[in-house]
Amino acid sequence: MLFRSVGIQTGQSLLIPTSDGLILIDGTWPDTADMVLDSIRKAGFDPVNIKYILISHGHTDHFGGVGRIKQVAVNARVGASAADWDLIATTQARPGNGLPLQRDLVINDGDAIKLGETTLKAYVTPGHSVGALAFDIPARIGRRTYRLVNPRLGIRIPPNMTEPYIKSIERLKTLGPWDGYLPEHPFLSMRPVQISAKDFYV
Repeated sequence: MLFRSVGIQTGQSLLIPTSDGLILIDGTWPDTADMVLDSIRKAGFDPVNIKYILISHGHTDHFGGVGRIKQVAVNARVGASAADWDLIATTQARPGNGLPLQRDLVINDGDAIKLGETTLKAYVTPGHSVGALAFDIPARIGRRTYRLVNPRLGIRIPPNMTEPYIKSIERLKTLGPWDGYLPEHPFLSMRPVQISAKDFYV
């Protein structure tokens, strides 16, 4: 299993193929959702086969396109943390934040999302948002499986979230070592080398 980046220049969206369908992490902006769908098709996959759409956190550049993608992936479960489902509802009460989303799958800390032979783990890591999720993603190349972390190491942290953010980073250190880091935005650097706890410093 190899993930595919199917997002846009300013917004990451990760496609994870499995033996039983597709997992999509994040949907970018409301007006770029069709770009994500086109990228999935160009990568050789049918978005109809998306079984899970996982929302990393409740900011519009990550959930705004999910409603449009869900129109195509009609059987997909849509998941977010409980706190960020609340944030999404509050944000969508204002216009311009995508097609309305109904609260569906609530992802709790430590939950495993299993599809086919692939299992992702999700961790609630407050900081970038109150219920931001970090994903532990397995990537198999040949006979070897690598652990990749897709965290919410955001570039904007609200002042009242500084302490929770530091605690979240400290926790991610203990969950390593990691073999790779998948940034939440393409303009944040990717790291091809092994990552261990010492790499996560605030």
